[in-house]
Amino acid sequence: EAFARIQNKSEKSSCC
Repeated sequence: EAFARIQNKSEKSSCC
């Protein structure tokens, strides 16, 4: 769960 949450944030941060 934590990993998925971090990955999701990383993906959003990657944008722009």
